[in-house]
Amino acid sequence: MSKIDRVTDLLIQYPKAQFRYCLHRFCYDAKVNYWLRAQLPLHGRRFVDDFRKQQMRLVASYHGVYEATEIEDKWSDVVEWYERATLPVELGGMAIRNMAMVALTAFACSLASSLKHMAVIFPERITLGSRGAPLHISQSSSSEISAQVLSSVGEYRRLVPQGRFKENDDFSAILKIIVELEEHDHVVSSEPQLQSSSHVLSEEAGVNQRSKRGRSPQGVLYSDFVKEEFKRLLSTCKARAEADPCGDRALDKVRRQMK
Repeated sequence: MSKIDRVTDLLIQYPKAQFRYCLHRFCYDAKVNYWLRAQLPLHGRRFVDDFRKQQMRLVASYHGVYEATEIEDKWSDVVEWYERATLPVELGGMAIRNMAMVALTAFACSLASSLKHMAVIFPERITLGSRGAPLHISQSSSSEISAQVLSSVGEYRRLVPQGRFKENDDFSAILKIIVELEEHDHVVSSEPQLQSSSHVLSEEAGVNQRSKRGRSPQGVLYSDFVKEEFKRLLSTCKARAEADPCGDRALDKVRRQMK
Protein backbone atom coordinates (compact mmCIF):
# COMPACT_ATOMS: atom_id res chain seq x y z
CA MET A 1 0.00 0.00 0.00
CA SER A 2 2.93 2.34 0.57
CA LYS A 3 3.71 2.33 -3.17
CA ILE A 4 0.14 3.34 -3.97
CA ASP A 5 0.39 6.10 -1.37
CA ARG A 6 3.45 7.43 -3.17
CA VAL A 7 1.71 7.21 -6.56
CA THR A 8 -1.23 9.14 -5.10
CA ASP A 9 1.11 11.82 -3.79
CA LEU A 10 2.71 12.13 -7.23
CA LEU A 11 -0.66 12.40 -8.97
CA ILE A 12 -1.87 15.06 -6.56
CA GLN A 13 1.29 17.07 -7.24
CA TYR A 14 0.68 16.87 -10.99
CA PRO A 15 -0.31 20.42 -12.00
CA LYS A 16 -2.74 19.59 -14.81
CA ALA A 17 -6.00 18.47 -13.17
CA GLN A 18 -7.48 17.08 -16.39
CA PHE A 19 -4.43 14.90 -17.08
CA ARG A 20 -4.42 13.84 -13.42
CA TYR A 21 -8.04 12.75 -13.78
CA CYS A 22 -7.31 10.74 -16.94
CA LEU A 23 -4.42 8.95 -15.25
CA HIS A 24 -6.63 8.31 -12.23
CA ARG A 25 -9.53 6.91 -14.20
CA PHE A 26 -7.80 4.90 -16.92
CA CYS A 27 -4.58 3.74 -15.25
CA TYR A 28 -4.68 4.07 -11.47
CA ASP A 29 -8.08 2.39 -10.95
CA ALA A 30 -7.75 -0.12 -13.81
CA LYS A 31 -4.65 -1.81 -12.43
CA VAL A 32 -6.27 -2.23 -9.02
CA ASN A 33 -9.31 -3.82 -10.64
CA TYR A 34 -7.05 -6.33 -12.38
CA TRP A 35 -5.47 -7.20 -9.01
CA LEU A 36 -8.88 -7.61 -7.34
CA ARG A 37 -9.93 -10.15 -9.97
CA ALA A 38 -7.03 -12.36 -8.87
CA GLN A 39 -7.64 -12.14 -5.10
CA LEU A 40 -10.18 -13.78 -2.82
CA PRO A 41 -12.60 -11.05 -1.65
CA LEU A 42 -11.71 -11.22 2.05
CA HIS A 43 -7.98 -11.10 1.32
CA GLY A 44 -8.32 -7.71 -0.36
CA ARG A 45 -10.83 -6.07 1.98
CA ARG A 46 -8.36 -4.05 4.04
CA PHE A 47 -6.55 -2.98 0.90
CA VAL A 48 -9.82 -1.84 -0.71
CA ASP A 49 -10.69 0.31 2.31
CA ASP A 50 -7.28 1.98 2.18
CA PHE A 51 -7.42 2.39 -1.59
CA ARG A 52 -10.81 4.14 -1.41
CA LYS A 53 -9.23 6.70 0.91
CA GLN A 54 -6.56 7.33 -1.70
CA GLN A 55 -9.28 7.72 -4.32
CA MET A 56 -10.99 10.25 -2.05
CA ARG A 57 -7.75 12.22 -1.76
CA LEU A 58 -7.59 12.45 -5.55
CA VAL A 59 -11.26 13.46 -5.81
CA ALA A 60 -10.68 16.14 -3.16
CA SER A 61 -7.78 17.49 -5.23
CA TYR A 62 -10.18 18.11 -8.12
CA HIS A 63 -12.06 20.42 -5.74
CA GLY A 64 -8.91 22.27 -4.72
CA VAL A 65 -8.45 20.41 -1.43
CA TYR A 66 -4.94 18.94 -1.09
CA GLU A 67 -3.75 18.97 2.51
CA ALA A 68 -4.54 16.08 4.85
CA THR A 69 -5.76 18.41 7.60
CA GLU A 70 -8.11 20.18 5.20
CA ILE A 71 -9.45 16.83 3.96
CA GLU A 72 -10.17 15.80 7.56
CA ASP A 73 -11.94 19.10 8.26
CA LYS A 74 -14.09 18.66 5.14
CA TRP A 75 -14.46 14.89 5.37
CA SER A 76 -18.27 14.88 4.99
CA ASP A 77 -17.92 16.98 1.83
CA VAL A 78 -15.14 14.72 0.54
CA VAL A 79 -17.35 11.65 0.98
CA GLU A 80 -20.15 13.38 -0.91
CA TRP A 81 -17.77 14.42 -3.70
CA TYR A 82 -16.56 10.85 -3.96
CA GLU A 83 -20.08 9.41 -4.13
CA ARG A 84 -20.96 11.79 -6.94
CA ALA A 85 -17.66 11.16 -8.72
CA THR A 86 -18.45 7.43 -8.97
CA LEU A 87 -21.50 8.16 -11.13
CA PRO A 88 -21.14 8.09 -14.94
CA VAL A 89 -20.25 11.35 -16.68
CA GLU A 90 -23.73 11.57 -18.23
CA LEU A 91 -25.22 11.59 -14.72
CA GLY A 92 -22.96 14.35 -13.45
CA GLY A 93 -20.17 12.12 -12.16
CA MET A 94 -16.58 11.43 -13.18
CA ALA A 95 -16.91 7.70 -13.96
CA ILE A 96 -14.44 6.82 -11.20
CA ARG A 97 -15.03 3.29 -9.98
CA ASN A 98 -16.21 2.72 -6.43
CA MET A 99 -13.67 0.03 -5.58
CA ALA A 100 -15.63 -1.23 -2.59
CA MET A 101 -18.36 -2.27 -5.05
CA VAL A 102 -15.95 -3.48 -7.71
CA ALA A 103 -14.32 -5.79 -5.16
CA LEU A 104 -17.64 -7.53 -4.40
CA THR A 105 -17.95 -9.08 -7.87
CA ALA A 106 -14.42 -8.90 -9.33
CA PHE A 107 -13.22 -12.33 -8.19
CA ALA A 108 -16.53 -14.10 -8.98
CA CYS A 109 -16.51 -12.65 -12.52
CA SER A 110 -12.90 -13.68 -13.01
CA LEU A 111 -13.69 -17.18 -11.77
CA ALA A 112 -16.72 -17.48 -14.05
CA SER A 113 -14.68 -16.45 -17.10
CA SER A 114 -12.19 -19.24 -16.32
CA LEU A 115 -14.68 -22.09 -15.89
CA LYS A 116 -14.23 -23.57 -19.35
CA HIS A 117 -10.48 -23.81 -18.86
CA MET A 118 -10.78 -25.08 -15.29
CA ALA A 119 -13.22 -27.80 -16.36
CA VAL A 120 -10.46 -29.36 -18.46
CA ILE A 121 -8.19 -29.56 -15.40
CA PHE A 122 -10.88 -30.40 -12.79
CA PRO A 123 -13.60 -32.36 -14.64
CA GLU A 124 -14.80 -33.91 -11.37
CA ARG A 125 -15.56 -30.42 -9.98
CA ILE A 126 -16.98 -28.63 -13.02
CA THR A 127 -19.43 -30.18 -15.49
CA LEU A 128 -20.05 -28.40 -18.78
CA GLY A 129 -22.92 -28.85 -21.23
CA SER A 130 -22.63 -29.58 -24.93
CA ARG A 131 -22.29 -25.89 -25.74
CA GLY A 132 -19.77 -25.23 -23.01
CA ALA A 133 -22.20 -23.72 -20.50
CA PRO A 134 -21.66 -24.88 -16.88
CA LEU A 135 -24.15 -27.51 -15.72
CA HIS A 136 -22.76 -28.16 -12.25
CA ILE A 137 -20.03 -26.64 -10.13
CA SER A 138 -19.00 -28.44 -6.97
CA GLN A 139 -19.17 -26.30 -3.85
CA SER A 140 -17.76 -28.82 -1.37
CA SER A 141 -14.42 -29.23 -3.18
CA SER A 142 -13.67 -25.49 -2.88
CA SER A 143 -15.41 -24.53 0.34
CA GLU A 144 -13.32 -21.44 1.12
CA ILE A 145 -13.71 -20.03 -2.38
CA SER A 146 -17.45 -20.70 -2.49
CA ALA A 147 -17.97 -19.23 0.99
CA GLN A 148 -16.19 -16.01 0.08
CA VAL A 149 -18.05 -15.68 -3.22
CA LEU A 150 -21.38 -16.25 -1.46
CA SER A 151 -20.49 -13.67 1.19
CA SER A 152 -19.37 -10.96 -1.23
CA VAL A 153 -22.27 -11.51 -3.64
CA GLY A 154 -24.65 -11.48 -0.67
CA GLU A 155 -23.30 -8.06 0.28
CA TYR A 156 -23.69 -6.90 -3.32
CA ARG A 157 -27.27 -8.17 -3.37
CA ARG A 158 -28.14 -6.14 -0.26
CA LEU A 159 -26.99 -3.00 -2.05
CA VAL A 160 -28.65 -3.98 -5.35
CA PRO A 161 -31.78 -5.87 -4.24
CA GLN A 162 -33.39 -5.72 -7.71
CA GLY A 163 -30.25 -6.94 -9.45
CA ARG A 164 -29.31 -10.17 -11.18
CA PHE A 165 -28.72 -12.31 -8.10
CA LYS A 166 -31.51 -13.80 -6.03
CA GLU A 167 -31.58 -14.45 -2.29
CA ASN A 168 -31.39 -18.24 -2.55
CA ASP A 169 -28.69 -18.43 -5.24
CA ASP A 170 -25.94 -20.86 -4.31
CA PHE A 171 -22.33 -20.86 -5.52
CA SER A 172 -23.14 -22.72 -8.71
CA ALA A 173 -26.15 -20.49 -9.52
CA ILE A 174 -24.09 -17.31 -9.05
CA LEU A 175 -21.42 -18.43 -11.50
CA LYS A 176 -24.06 -19.58 -14.01
CA ILE A 177 -25.69 -16.12 -13.89
CA ILE A 178 -22.36 -14.45 -14.60
CA VAL A 179 -21.66 -16.84 -17.49
CA GLU A 180 -25.12 -16.05 -18.90
CA LEU A 181 -24.25 -12.35 -18.81
CA GLU A 182 -21.20 -13.14 -20.93
CA GLU A 183 -23.30 -15.01 -23.49
CA HIS A 184 -26.33 -12.72 -23.60
CA ASP A 185 -24.36 -9.49 -23.67
CA HIS A 186 -21.96 -10.60 -26.45
CA VAL A 187 -18.84 -10.25 -24.32
CA VAL A 188 -15.46 -11.84 -24.93
CA SER A 189 -14.95 -14.02 -21.85
CA SER A 190 -11.22 -13.37 -21.65
CA GLU A 191 -11.59 -9.62 -21.18
CA PRO A 192 -9.57 -8.91 -18.03
CA GLN A 193 -10.72 -5.47 -16.99
CA LEU A 194 -13.77 -3.29 -16.62
CA GLN A 195 -14.83 -1.39 -19.69
CA SER A 196 -14.50 2.37 -19.52
CA SER A 197 -17.69 4.25 -18.84
CA SER A 198 -18.75 5.22 -22.39
CA HIS A 199 -22.38 4.14 -22.09
CA VAL A 200 -25.29 6.40 -22.81
CA LEU A 201 -28.41 6.44 -20.61
CA SER A 202 -31.75 7.61 -21.97
CA GLU A 203 -32.74 11.10 -20.86
CA GLU A 204 -36.24 10.01 -19.94
CA ALA A 205 -35.29 7.61 -17.15
CA GLY A 206 -31.70 8.61 -16.59
CA VAL A 207 -30.81 5.14 -15.36
CA ASN A 208 -32.43 2.91 -17.99
CA GLN A 209 -30.66 -0.08 -19.43
CA ARG A 210 -27.50 0.81 -21.31
CA SER A 211 -26.37 -0.86 -24.46
CA LYS A 212 -24.67 -4.02 -23.33
CA ARG A 213 -22.72 -4.83 -26.47
CA GLY A 214 -19.05 -5.08 -25.67
CA ARG A 215 -19.44 -4.89 -21.89
CA SER A 216 -18.08 -7.42 -19.45
CA PRO A 217 -20.34 -9.10 -16.85
CA GLN A 218 -18.43 -7.16 -14.21
CA GLY A 219 -19.32 -3.93 -16.02
CA VAL A 220 -22.99 -4.96 -16.24
CA LEU A 221 -23.13 -5.74 -12.51
CA TYR A 222 -21.45 -2.44 -11.69
CA SER A 223 -23.95 -0.62 -13.92
CA ASP A 224 -26.79 -2.16 -11.90
CA PHE A 225 -25.19 -0.77 -8.74
CA VAL A 226 -24.84 2.68 -10.34
CA LYS A 227 -28.58 2.76 -11.01
CA GLU A 228 -29.35 2.09 -7.35
CA GLU A 229 -26.69 4.57 -6.22
CA PHE A 230 -28.07 7.27 -8.51
CA LYS A 231 -31.57 6.76 -7.10
CA ARG A 232 -30.21 7.02 -3.56
CA LEU A 233 -28.22 10.18 -4.25
CA LEU A 234 -31.12 11.77 -6.13
CA SER A 235 -33.47 10.98 -3.24
CA THR A 236 -30.98 12.54 -0.79
CA CYS A 237 -30.64 15.68 -2.91
CA LYS A 238 -34.40 16.01 -3.23
CA ALA A 239 -34.81 15.72 0.54
CA ARG A 240 -32.18 18.42 1.06
CA ALA A 241 -33.80 20.64 -1.56
CA GLU A 242 -37.18 20.34 0.13
CA ALA A 243 -35.72 20.98 3.57
CA ASP A 244 -33.69 24.02 2.49
CA PRO A 245 -35.75 26.32 0.23
CA CYS A 246 -32.98 28.96 0.37
CA GLY A 247 -30.13 26.58 -0.43
CA ASP A 248 -27.39 26.76 -3.03
CA ARG A 249 -27.64 26.64 -6.82
CA ALA A 250 -27.14 22.87 -7.00
CA LEU A 251 -30.17 22.31 -4.81
CA ASP A 252 -32.13 24.91 -6.78
CA LYS A 253 -31.46 22.85 -9.90
CA VAL A 254 -32.79 19.72 -8.17
CA ARG A 255 -35.90 21.61 -7.09
CA ARG A 256 -36.55 22.72 -10.68
CA GLN A 257 -36.24 19.13 -11.88
CA MET A 258 -38.78 18.06 -9.28
CA LYS A 259 -41.46 20.44 -10.67
